[in-house]
Amino acid sequence: MLVKQSEPELLSYSSNCVIAHFVEGTYRQDVLRSCDSFIVSSYFRKLEANIRPRGLSLKYVAEGLETYRFQNKPHHVSAGKYILANEMVDAGEVWINNADTWSMCVDIDTQLIQDILQQLNQPNNLDAYTDLSRYYLTPELLLRETVAGAPLKSFLNTLISSLASGNTP
Repeated sequence: MLVKQSEPELLSYSSNCVIAHFVEGTYRQDVLRSCDSFIVSSYFRKLEANIRPRGLSLKYVAEGLETYRFQNKPHHVSAGKYILANEMVDAGEVWINNADTWSMCVDIDTQLIQDILQQLNQPNNLDAYTDLSRYYLTPELLLRETVAGAPLKSFLNTLISSLASGNTP
């Protein structure tokens, strides 16, 4: 007997996401602390700030150099490279020192990641909830500087350009 498969259920996500572009003098930590997820492009020549990754965080540099300090270790991120961090690492610092730097920071809420992975993992059986956070909330996730592949680099560079020009994707 054939049974028609119903459309997969969609999970709803009710948290907020800020999309912004920051330049010298406009960096707003209070805005970033008030949201669950954010996508921020930036252009700075000089910056010093305390940061706290939320959920899963990607720090990408299109041009220039950013230095992060997590767990008392410096992580230098140069053009075309990124690091990943998650909320399991302690608060850290970021600084840019006299270098024209275009970059992108994407912090994604853990519940949104869980929902996406659940839909990818078991799209037709969303009731079979599997906690996948052990894969993206491990303290060992903090990676060294990693070269972004061509598709990721192209996507992030386009996103930076779009946000810097005032267009939202």
